[in-house]
Amino acid sequence: MSQEFEKTGGMKRKIKFSREADHEAPKTSRKEDIFKSVVVTAFILVALVIIFKRVNIPKTKRASTNERKLTPAERERIRKFNRYSSVGYFHEGYARAEKNGKYGFVDKDGNEIIPPKYEWVGQFKEGVVRVFTNDKAGYVEKEGKTVIPEKYDDAWEFSQGLAKVMVLKEIDDKKIERFGYVNKQGIEVVPAIYQDAQSFYEGLAAVRQDKKWGYINAKGHVLIPFQYKEAQSFYEGFALVKGEEGKPFFISKSGQKYDDFRPYVDGAAAVMRKGKWGFIDNSGKLIIDFKYDEVRDFKKGYVQVRIGKKRFYINKEGKRLKG
Repeated sequence: MSQEFEKTGGMKRKIKFSREADHEAPKTSRKEDIFKSVVVTAFILVALVIIFKRVNIPKTKRASTNERKLTPAERERIRKFNRYSSVGYFHEGYARAEKNGKYGFVDKDGNEIIPPKYEWVGQFKEGVVRVFTNDKAGYVEKEGKTVIPEKYDDAWEFSQGLAKVMVLKEIDDKKIERFGYVNKQGIEVVPAIYQDAQSFYEGLAAVRQDKKWGYINAKGHVLIPFQYKEAQSFYEGFALVKGEEGKPFFISKSGQKYDDFRPYVDGAAAVMRKGKWGFIDNSGKLIIDFKYDEVRDFKKGYVQVRIGKKRFYINKEGKRLKG
């Protein structure tokens, strides 16, 4: 008598083998098999119980927060925060807190700094925060004192001492949005006359008039004329804009146009025109002409440049170092 069985070969192939049958063991009844299994299982369980009783196994359960004893100060802090429906992120040491659908502010210890009485609030920036009452916006300081009454139709956070505000003006029997800027004393440094505006960065703000963007300074004087289809805020001395043809490019604070730039380092910035690099100073004046294929940043008055396959160093007058 022979029997066949399968074995898994290489690449998971099924291989059949045959061999002579082993001598058959005497058959036992199903009841006898069950009885033997029960006896063996019972013996193992008894042995395990004895072992666990003799061996002292320490508890490894981790204490929960509720089981940990809190200090009186911690309990008081939790109690203070639990008075509110929600508490936001902290900015300049204070967080927005909501209670009964109104908003105020708490400090990091849960102390109520400004009672929840506003319809909505922003976040603290430069020591003040915008607040809304009856769909009008104003500003309060950290002690809760009103610095600018709620009279604007919309408002933004302060940036460099000025905040962008919006008023709805009646023009040709229509409500039209107009934007301007106020300081922390509530003085409208720039009247709300612009069709759109951005916050101040690096001393300039992009504003739109007659569907064209330009840039003004903190006194409201136009420094870069209204000539762009789109305009972004200045960053590291340059701003990304789009002309009428829709092609993006960079401008310096003097309004000069460049295809690309590297941020100011050591008083100079690399700028590109028509695929060639040059350098300008902090005033925007060109100090090194556009003739390099690749440039690095100035360091201690010198910079590495490349023309073709040749690399060498020049100073801020554009003179090549010997060697």
